[in-house]
Amino acid sequence: MTLSIGEIYQHFTTSNGVTTDTRNLQEGNMYFALKGSNFNGNSFTEKALNQGAAFAVVDDADFVLNERCILVEDTLTALQSLATYHRRQLKNVKVLGLTGSNGKTTTKELIASVAATTLNTYATKGNLNNHIGVPVTLLNMPANTQFAVIEMGANHPGEIAQLCEIAQPNMALITNIGKAHLEGFGNIGGVMKAKGELFDYIDGLNGQVFLNMEDIRVAKLGYFFKNAIDYGTKSWYRVHAQITQSVPALSLVWYASQNHHRRHGTVTPTTVNTQLVGNYNFTNVLAAIALGIHLNVPPEQIVTAIEQYCPTNNRSEIRKIGTNTYILDAYNANPTSMEAAIRSFAAQNHPNKWLVLGDMFELGDQAKTEHSNIIQLLRELKLKNVVLVGNEFGKAKGKFLCEHFTSAVDAAQWMKTAPLLNNALILLKGSRGMHLETIITS
Repeated sequence: MTLSIGEIYQHFTTSNGVTTDTRNLQEGNMYFALKGSNFNGNSFTEKALNQGAAFAVVDDADFVLNERCILVEDTLTALQSLATYHRRQLKNVKVLGLTGSNGKTTTKELIASVAATTLNTYATKGNLNNHIGVPVTLLNMPANTQFAVIEMGANHPGEIAQLCEIAQPNMALITNIGKAHLEGFGNIGGVMKAKGELFDYIDGLNGQVFLNMEDIRVAKLGYFFKNAIDYGTKSWYRVHAQITQSVPALSLVWYASQNHHRRHGTVTPTTVNTQLVGNYNFTNVLAAIALGIHLNVPPEQIVTAIEQYCPTNNRSEIRKIGTNTYILDAYNANPTSMEAAIRSFAAQNHPNKWLVLGDMFELGDQAKTEHSNIIQLLRELKLKNVVLVGNEFGKAKGKFLCEHFTSAVDAAQWMKTAPLLNNALILLKGSRGMHLETIITS
């Protein structure tokens, strides 16, 4: 006999969170035996119980080993339904749904850092931002959470809408809309429509929206939200700022209206000196400031939180190795983020700059065009000392003067002996699957 979600929830309340992976299972967890194309979580049920799982949720009767095993029709559906049920019990938690083509994780971390100065804050761990990660995030949220940042990723239409039904955000922020996951969305219009599913959900709740007015597509999606908190460079936005320094790291002076209504009230200038590389982080920082203002975080605490944040995990991460300085921005890449990174790097005032660019994935039939566009950008900016990695760039480079390798391993071997790579500033930018970090770690 299978249990209802309400009955499973009673067991969940006696556990200390959930996991779908025995490799990171903690004693007292509720284990969900998910299935994939190359694995069957049911087969790890005994291992989970032996490691101290309080319960194991399975969808195969053959793996109901004892009274700690809960049989359901489908473990993924059960996980999502349990998370939805749990979220409904958290009536006083402010939940920000956050999506976008670029900068989601950096923006999430900045916002969480700012909010945590005054509120018990919980944010998506790592990249747990899909149909599995969002439910896991909600179910692992501490009971005393006052504010949560739930990152939502998608590569097909309808996924953001589904995640909204699970997470039930009452606030929303879209970082930007660019050429990401074109293989699943078809074109930039498809990306815009998919990301807009978050605003559609919030509109039905009359919730709070934060608008990046520097992105024309985001601004268009949020045009009809009368109480939106907008941010950008124009002086009439609720939060506005100007860049005062771009290199070596981003600094800006920002102004925020003290009145909730966007174009009224006193504005006070405040300076923040970040540890973030690249002008493309400008709106990510502004998003965190806007959330901080909305959550009544004092300006000085907003500044401290942002200035103390240091990027990690291959996201605009600065690494000094020997005489060289690396900007490791190789967690992900798409045409929009690649162009922004290249333009920002071109503005760096350094006598020995090198670009190492890896293929961009999930572009479908746009791959050839978009890689060719990047080559054209390199020509226009007259950038030298370029190393291209991957088959797509190999096909697109034509007669462009550069070094080319099919893999990061091959590029790393060449770079070890390249005579000009001393006292250099080196940007590593490419999709995660290109493993450009190998160039540093090998």
